[in-house]
Amino acid sequence: MYEDAKHAFLNDTNAERYNKEAAELAWQRTISFFKEKLKK
Repeated sequence: MYEDAKHAFLNDTNAERYNKEAAELAWQRTISFFKEKLKK
């Protein structure tokens, strides 16, 4: 859960929904998860 973030908060083409801080944190967490879980 991301405080003050609405549904589709990563969608930077919609200013009403986009939450830059939450989007950046979510993307960092996603990439970290993939790097950890998808090791060869």
